[in-house]
This record gives sequence, structure tokens and C-alpha cells, in this order.
Amino acid sequence: MKKNDNAVKVDSLGNAQKITDETILQLLDGTVADLIEAPDPAFASGSMGQGMVIYPTAGEVFAPVNGVVSMLFKTKHAIGIISNQGLNVMIHIGIDTVKLNGKYFVACVQQGDIVQAGQLLIKFDLQSIKKAGFDPATFVIVTNSNDYQEISLMKADKGLRCL
Repeated sequence: MKKNDNAVKVDSLGNAQKITDETILQLLDGTVADLIEAPDPAFASGSMGQGMVIYPTAGEVFAPVNGVVSMLFKTKHAIGIISNQGLNVMIHIGIDTVKLNGKYFVACVQQGDIVQAGQLLIKFDLQSIKKAGFDPATFVIVTNSNDYQEISLMKADKGLRCL
């Protein structure tokens, strides 16, 4: 992957800083696939950004980068993290799981929390979500994809690399 050499972020003082190359670690156990193979057309189209889909085999989501929780849906099915290097990552657990209104989800962090890669973010009851008729496919999206020349899926089950 190649980073957009013109990509910058603005720090809290308004100073421009270049965005550095970054790796998004696989954040839950399961099978990783290219986003284009996702069972949800809104995500598969890439209109929300580039990324990957993970078909989970366990119900724990871990931080894929060091950063801060920028957004946590009240239904706990989606969370956003801004990495220390300025990468914006959205994690969306399941298709239409917002309709569960938080049932089967437990947040282990809050909006504004500083997190470290590998830290537990959300627990969810995978079997209950499936029994309720929802697809648990989990989407990992780089919402500022345009800041990078390339975002690519690394070797299976390793994550994404953003350059």
C-alpha cells in the first residue's frame, strides 16, 4: 500500500502533521475476507471506506490500533477509533444488528477512552445474535480511506495495511 504523500491531519493546536503508514490488526477471531466479498452491499461497495469483513467465531472485539474511542453507538454494535497516527477506523458488528437495541452487546470502553491495540472493546453473544436471525459479519472500515494511496488486506487473518 502507498500512503498519499499529501495526506495530513491537524492536531489540537491546528498544526498540520503527515499521516504515517499504519497496520490495522485483526480485531476478532474468525475468517477474514476482502470487503468486496461482504454480504452487505453498503459496505461491499466501499462507499463508507475501504476495509475488510470478518466472519466471527468468537464474541470479543479488540482494539486494532492504539488510539482513542471516537464514537460508540448506544446500541454497542458499532464503535469508532482514531489511531494515534490519525487513522479513522469504524467497527460494525453484524448486519442490521442495530435493531437489537443493544441486546447481546456489552461495551468494555466508553467514548473518549484511550485504548491500546489488543484491548477488549466489546463483548457480544455470537450464538444469540445468530439465533435472532442476524448475520454477525463484522466490518472494519477505514473511514478516511482517501488519506491513503492504498489500503490492502494483508496475509489472511493478519489485518489491513494502510499506506
